[in-house]
Amino acid sequence: MNNKQQPTPVYFNEDDGQWHFNKKVLTSKMEIQYVRDKHGFDGPEEAMEAYLAYNRIFKEKIAKISQQKAPDSSLLTDMERWFHKEFVPTRSSATVTGSSYVLYRFIIPNLGSLADKPLAHVTTSDINDLIKQTDGFCSTSKAQVYKFLNAYFSDAYAEHKIRDNIMAPISPDYPSDQRKERVIYNPDQLVRFLKGARKTGHFFEFYLALLGLRTGEIRGIAPQDFSEETGTLSIRRQIVRANEPAYAVDENMLLESNGIECKPPKSEASMRVIEVPPITFDLLRERETELCWMQKAYESKEGRKWDPALAQFLCLSYQGTFKSTNTLNASLKRICSSLGLPVISMHGLRHMTATYLFAYGLDEGSTSDEALERVSHYLGHSSVNITFDVYVHYMKEISRIRDVLDNTADPFLQFSGEWRVCAG
Repeated sequence: MNNKQQPTPVYFNEDDGQWHFNKKVLTSKMEIQYVRDKHGFDGPEEAMEAYLAYNRIFKEKIAKISQQKAPDSSLLTDMERWFHKEFVPTRSSATVTGSSYVLYRFIIPNLGSLADKPLAHVTTSDINDLIKQTDGFCSTSKAQVYKFLNAYFSDAYAEHKIRDNIMAPISPDYPSDQRKERVIYNPDQLVRFLKGARKTGHFFEFYLALLGLRTGEIRGIAPQDFSEETGTLSIRRQIVRANEPAYAVDENMLLESNGIECKPPKSEASMRVIEVPPITFDLLRERETELCWMQKAYESKEGRKWDPALAQFLCLSYQGTFKSTNTLNASLKRICSSLGLPVISMHGLRHMTATYLFAYGLDEGSTSDEALERVSHYLGHSSVNITFDVYVHYMKEISRIRDVLDNTADPFLQFSGEWRVCAG
């Protein structure tokens, strides 16, 4: 596990009682490093605004340097560089494994002469033809190739490597069986779920998922990420499986170096500060007390101490190791089955929160663009387009939920008696 402090955009410094952000600087060796901006701010919003302003200037500087430097690289060269240097370091190993398969099995073998074409000269027609060529390898190949290329060209456009985002005119063509119906509880079901889950040792993790955090982000949460004074939670890092994809001589994909690693969140937008309900800090203190008891009990019984590098986190088991996604999902399955509720997963809890935000957690009179932007920021999506692509298929369900909520008490408020989820 990498124990180095991970770069985070905005955080609270207890030494001076102010908010700061880590800014990118370019070294003499043309490498990007993160350093703390010395100017402090009274609140996270001011710090985030200063961070975004600085980041825009830095990106413009990098764009100018890029234009002055090397000639246009080929599509294949730049795509492989982006995958290994930018994509892999910020994604979970599960995502890297699947994306590596898409790149080396579906995309590269079908590039043909497009592989050597300068990136700046690639057209929408070129990519449309490429996507069509990958259709039929399996039921999801076309959709997965679109997803990969959309991420790549979106970054290329943001970095000013291409004049226009050539993926914009291309519509995702997901097969019908990929549009799975998501589990969305009505308010009464959600109250029942919360009360049932409260009796388990995983309630804190379920609660954070209902605040919109990814499972890897939940594992990466530490006590110092909470600020009761400002009522906020900073998402700074993720803990993910460390599986390195590799290819044998016969081109079969292998997985090497199993373990865990600490990484920055999935994208720059995923490093965020969100407002949280007051009950959050009661649950935090409850979890810290529980972990203290568990650690002492384990050391007394087993005669071994927890790994101090892991003991700083909150999503830990009795053995002092990170709770796995399988463990949390298995607990969810038992809870749902015992309560007669549709089974939901950790990822499903996050999606359900997004649905409730669309239907209920936004100010009346918000435009669709404003709603998408706010939910996208809250969930830490790298682009509003991602939020739209994920949830456009569930608008009918969202409308149904809204109809119920208009005549029903807020389920979160009903559960706790004092708090409601906010949109951040």
